[in-house]
Amino acid sequence: MNDLVSYIFRNMDATDKHLIYIYKALVHQNKFNKAATLFSVVAGLNLLTMRAESKRMQQEIVALRKEIDELKESEGV
Repeated sequence: MNDLVSYIFRNMDATDKHLIYIYKALVHQNKFNKAATLFSVVAGLNLLTMRAESKRMQQEIVALRKEIDELKESEGV
């Protein structure tokens, strides 16, 4: 009977240790997931910002080309 109780408690102790390892792994996974989510959000916002900046630059280029064409016409070149 003593051996049976000892066996049960040894297995419970081993199970507790394994559950602690699993818990620690889940905590680390959660931290990684948060970091990956933050990186994804920042990268997405950066993409949107770059797209808006590119569009604004294209509009500015078109306006400058029109201004150059107008100056060429006014000079008679």
